[in-house]
Amino acid sequence: MAGSRSAVLISLIDTTDNLGLKYVHSSLLNTGNDSQIVFYTTGDDSSFDPVAHFVKDRSPDLVGISLMSRFFPGAVGLTKAIRRTCDDSIPILWGGIHPTIDPESCKQHADYVCVGEGEHSLVEFLRHLDGGRVTTEVPGIVAAAAPGRTVSPPLQDLDSLPFPEARPRNSWVTDGGTVKPLTPSLFKKHTGHKGSYLGVMTSRGCPFACTYCCNNLLHKVYGKKIRSRSPENVVAEIEKNLSETGIPFHYVSINDDCFTAHSTTWLETFVKHYKGIRIPIVFRAIPQFVTKEKIAILKEAPCGFALIGLQSGSERTLAEVYKRRHSTEAFVQCTRLLHEHDIPAVYDVIVDNPYETVEDVERTVEVTAQLPKSSYVSLFSLTFYKYTELYDRAKSDGYPVDAHLTKSQDAWAKSSREARAIRIAALLNKSTALAILHHSEGWKGIALSAVSFAALRILEPLRHLKITYLSHGRNTLACFKALLPHVRDYCRRYFSFSAVNKVDH
Repeated sequence: MAGSRSAVLISLIDTTDNLGLKYVHSSLLNTGNDSQIVFYTTGDDSSFDPVAHFVKDRSPDLVGISLMSRFFPGAVGLTKAIRRTCDDSIPILWGGIHPTIDPESCKQHADYVCVGEGEHSLVEFLRHLDGGRVTTEVPGIVAAAAPGRTVSPPLQDLDSLPFPEARPRNSWVTDGGTVKPLTPSLFKKHTGHKGSYLGVMTSRGCPFACTYCCNNLLHKVYGKKIRSRSPENVVAEIEKNLSETGIPFHYVSINDDCFTAHSTTWLETFVKHYKGIRIPIVFRAIPQFVTKEKIAILKEAPCGFALIGLQSGSERTLAEVYKRRHSTEAFVQCTRLLHEHDIPAVYDVIVDNPYETVEDVERTVEVTAQLPKSSYVSLFSLTFYKYTELYDRAKSDGYPVDAHLTKSQDAWAKSSREARAIRIAALLNKSTALAILHHSEGWKGIALSAVSFAALRILEPLRHLKITYLSHGRNTLACFKALLPHVRDYCRRYFSFSAVNKVDH
């Protein structure tokens, strides 16, 4: 067996923002392997054959495909195209969130399935690969013909991993029906937010296991312990990417499920090393982990804006449906704390929940109406992800859960009274929002429709502008630079007459 092997890694997320696969790519390169990473951003099957020919031209020892649940059909089609074009001796391995939560469905199509974190598993797999087969069992990787599954051990020393690169070496992207090198211009074109956010992860794991979330299953694989990197290691990664990419990032986006789950000591050390960078950070947090002490620390980072999950204003929904352990009172306190520290926030709300009653939606309207005017509401359509607790419940109750396999959580109907009422509550007031929710008739209904149209076409985009302005410390020039790459997307988001939202907020 040769010491150095080759792999083509393919991401089926429709942007280049696949941080997990970037970690695997860096790990392979760091151990002397030849790794090429292809970002399949086409969104349909038109680039299957070009990617298959790309694989054939390189004749790697392994093809690895990374996928989330809604890209499962694409993974099936791409795997078939590669097998039609290439020698059957090249093994195809699937990894990512979907193979981790549902390996059995993946075994019907892939030669091998990776369950869990793949940085060490794929390095070991290539090391023991001979003639398209592995010569020893590798934890976390199971052959399609083998029964059961094996889970890769959770990585405890996250600082030992080589840094993922924002625009990786040996990286490619599907564009215009062909596979092209990922140049800076194509990086901006095919990366979320036009490549203006530098993504980084400081920890793995979440303190919650909400019934609708993949963490509901990942806790069963890895337990509830949150594994953290050292703050010095995180800042070193950020500085390396800033110096090597040459891309003018407007935000550093911390992709942890709950950044404020770190201790105050950790956050103090992080800010101490980070604040010289002077790029606003964006972070995700759970309300009860947002404290006055921690927010005061992060304010000095500087802090751009926070992403906070409300999900529902109904405590019944939170407790009985989502099993999400926070009260609406704790949420409101969190919003006030952020506002007091002049930190704008985007608040996530889940719509299209068949388990919610009109009364539950009314509670959400009441809570969103209390948001400060430095807030923005981002909606997500409830998606039943396979084998989560809520999926099993909904399937038992007869809901068409399997239709959710390819559903995008960003796709919600703009005409939905629920969606309009929640957005209007944050922009105007509770009484107007409740009137919209209950669909007033006659002249009052016409007047409400006009008010709703104006608010969503004028006030909501202005609120978006305000958040951007505040997140850059009220610096007009920095705000303008941050908005400039997004003019087309901004117009598509707020002025499109499409019936369904198709934009990720």
